[in-house]
This record gives sequence, C-alpha cells and structure tokens, in this order.
Amino acid sequence: MALINVARGKTNCWNSGNWSTSAYSNWAYSRLTDGIKTTSPSIDGSTSTNGLPVKITLDLEGLFYISQIKVWHYFGDGRRYYDAIVEVSPDNINWTTVFDAKVSGTYSETSSGKTHIFAPRLVRYIRDGIRWSNANSSNHWVELEVWADDSYVPPDAGERKVRFSQFI
Repeated sequence: MALINVARGKTNCWNSGNWSTSAYSNWAYSRLTDGIKTTSPSIDGSTSTNGLPVKITLDLEGLFYISQIKVWHYFGDGRRYYDAIVEVSPDNINWTTVFDAKVSGTYSETSSGKTHIFAPRLVRYIRDGIRWSNANSSNHWVELEVWADDSYVPPDAGERKVRFSQFI
C-alpha cells in the first residue's frame, strides 16, 4: 500500500461564509496544504455567526481513492474544538461524514494532528468544520493532508489495479 498526500500544494479552497469579519480573519488558503505544521501562521476563521461550524472546503481537482484525512487545528495548549466534522464528496453535492465530534467525541489538539481513517472511497472534495474551542470563539486551521491509496482495487474492478493517477 502506497499512501500519497494528494492535498499537498492544492489551493482551490473556500469557506462556508458563516464567520464574523474581524481584524484577525485570515483566509490564506495556501497555508492549508503547504506542509508547515506549526500554529503560526494559521488560517483564522474568526467566529461562527449562525451557531454552525465554520467549514473549509478543499477541491483536490480530481478524483482519488481516499482512506485517510489528517487535520491540524491550532495546538499547543490542550485546546479542544467543538462540533468538529470532516466530510468527503465526489461531486460537491453528495457528502459523506467520516468524522463527527458529536458522535465520536471531542479530542485535544496536538502537534501530531488528528488522523481520520475510513474505508477507501472515491473523493474530490474535502470539507472540515469546527465551531469554537475551549480557549476562545475563533476557528483555526494549520494543515490538512488527504491520503490516497495508490494500490486500492475497488471491489467491482476484478483483477484490474486502479491507480490514483488514472483519475487526474
């Protein structure tokens, strides 16, 4: 199994728009996939205006068989983000939740990030959402990695080997 981070360097991102503007809001999307995993600089999504998670969507610009997503929010002080959710979609219409803190519980942010592992599925869009933390009402993203399995064989493919590069 060869896992490849297919998010690295991708910058086609957008946010949910339900965040308050402030001097601290910074949506420099290139930071999300640049490989730098320190808390500064991060993307600062400010605060939710409607009580729902602020979400970032990343377009992988092609379909990949994804089995893992790793997220770094702000870390270093034992911070916990609430209403964390990670969703995937092949078409930006039909979404599947692969992690929901309301079901699985919150977790302490660490410099190791949080890895979400799930059965491989065909994905183009990744959406990560958080609403607020136990430190303040702002939302932060440091890094996002999306891992595709280069050797995944779909159950209906028979003996045919499908490589992620076939979908680009």
